[in-house]
Amino acid sequence: MSFSNVDARRALGIYMETAAIHYNSLMELNFYRLLCQPIESLKDLLLRRSLLREQKLLLHRLRQQRIRADDLSRVHAERRFAVPRLRKDK
Repeated sequence: MSFSNVDARRALGIYMETAAIHYNSLMELNFYRLLCQPIESLKDLLLRRSLLREQKLLLHRLRQQRIRADDLSRVHAERRFAVPRLRKDK
């Protein structure tokens, strides 16, 4: 049984995708945890607002990356299983 570069790349891609999903879930959990904490002062409110903005932007970026990764994997699958076209010789 041999382990090719293609297998290694595929395994790494699956690992990275799984890690991104877990990281995204943790970020969402932290986002909602911040929302649920009581506000004690104006300084606390301002700090929380900036943290929520940062986390919201990060979540948006992670979702965009996941969408791009899904699109890329779909394109690769389409290319892999595409029927080869015959060349027309002139």
